[in-house]
Amino acid sequence: MGINHSQLAAMLCPVKYLGEYKKDPQGTRQKLPNGDIKMRAAVWPAFVYSGKIAGENFNSKQVQDGLL
Repeated sequence: MGINHSQLAAMLCPVKYLGEYKKDPQGTRQKLPNGDIKMRAAVWPAFVYSGKIAGENFNSKQVQDGLL
């Protein structure tokens, strides 16, 4: 489960990589456990942002906007 599950991986994916995940979910999911995409505390996961789809209201210029 977790990052190996397609729906959970989208929510756990660092929000700044969500656009990449939407374009290539399989490839991005492989980068998460490999460490090519770092999951750090400073880059919050998509699920902490509001929106019908987790992270869709993320604004890279105002990272606090859209937080739940």
